[in-house]
Order: sequence, then structure tokens, then C-alpha cells
Amino acid sequence: MTICLLCQQPIVAQYSLCALFFKRQFYQDRLCSSCQKNFQTIDQLSCCSICGRSLKQSEVCRDCIRRQQQSGELLRNQALFRYNVGMHDYFQQYKGRGDYQLRQVFAGSLRQATQPVKQSVLFVPIPTSSSHFAQRQFDPVLGLYGEVLPITPLLACHDHDTHQAQLTRQQRLRTPQYFYCQQAATEKNELKQILLLDDIYTTGTTLYHGLSALRQAGYRGKITSLTLAR
Repeated sequence: MTICLLCQQPIVAQYSLCALFFKRQFYQDRLCSSCQKNFQTIDQLSCCSICGRSLKQSEVCRDCIRRQQQSGELLRNQALFRYNVGMHDYFQQYKGRGDYQLRQVFAGSLRQATQPVKQSVLFVPIPTSSSHFAQRQFDPVLGLYGEVLPITPLLACHDHDTHQAQLTRQQRLRTPQYFYCQQAATEKNELKQILLLDDIYTTGTTLYHGLSALRQAGYRGKITSLTLAR
């Protein structure tokens, strides 16, 4: 019997006849139907086509237009869930309190999102600093994706004590570059497509720093990103 990792109640799987007949694989999150109501999936048709921000009219948000004017290259991000109260509480328990078993809560959604490109992409996680690792005793991003995807840890992080959750929006935007690439591109992989992996997209600064570090190391292929929340 599968148990919900948030409330410890049994999970009762419910599939439609269409799904039973036509789906080859089922990807299920470790959430009961009651806990699932606390999370809001993102409608990919009503959000910024670049970063996933909720929009009503324009296809590209003002932040992405401004970033393109300033730096040129845009990073297309897919986010799966809105960062609402339920998601905030989840990350408080997972990252803040160090409940490592919660890394598996959204494993089904992450598998489903990455299945179409699994064979042709390098999956590169955004790394944590050594001081943050020492505090939690685990890397939260690697926890989310490490059992779901074949990880290629190209990026590393200079040690720092800054917690993104404690910064204002303007402070996040001014965050310096902490990342560097551990492995320079070779003729074999310089044109490989890369999917950057992170937990939360707030201003996008962290992911753009990851993009910059990869470009500086010679990776010239298409680079996009995936986050659990936006």
C-alpha cells in the first residue's frame, strides 16, 4: 500500500478507462487526493512562454522582455506548480526542516515532464553550496531529481552563506555569480541539449547564472530549464 508522504494516509489510485487502455506508463505523485488539492498545477497555455509566469494577455512577461533587452539570450523554463501556500509549506518542511523523504512527493510529475526528452538531453542540476549542504546534510535539488533522472553534475558552487529565501526581489536580482563549470565542453558534448534543473523559479537569477557558467565553459547547444515551482 502506498502512503501519502504529507499526511501518511493511504493513496487510492483512480484511473479513467481512457488512461487504462491507452497509457503505457503511469506516473503518480506520493500524495493523497486530499493533499493534492493544496497544490496548483500551471496551465502552460496561460503563462509566459519563456519563464512560466501567470499571464492573462501577453505571451511574454515584462521581466523576460527586459532581460532580453539587457542580455540577449533568454532561458525557456517549464515550471510544474504555482508557488502557493501549499507549496511554501512543502518546501518549509523539505528544505527548512530537512525532511528528506519528501524529495519523493512529486516524483511522478517530474518523471512525466521529462520522459519525452530523457534519451537526448544532459540533465544538469543547480548545485548547493558546501555550507548549505552541511546545514541540511543533503542537496535539495539533487534530492528531487536524482532518483528520477540520469544526472550530469556539470556545475559546482562557490561557498556562500546567502539563502535565497531570505532575500528581497531586488537583492535576488543582484545576486553575484556563484557557479562555475567543472567540466569544459568537448567536441563530443558541446552541442548537446542541456536541461537545467532547479526547485523554485523566483526571479530566474540562479538559473541564468547556471546558463552563463555553461556558456563560458563552451556549451553551445540549446539550454532550457525545469523547476518544480514558479
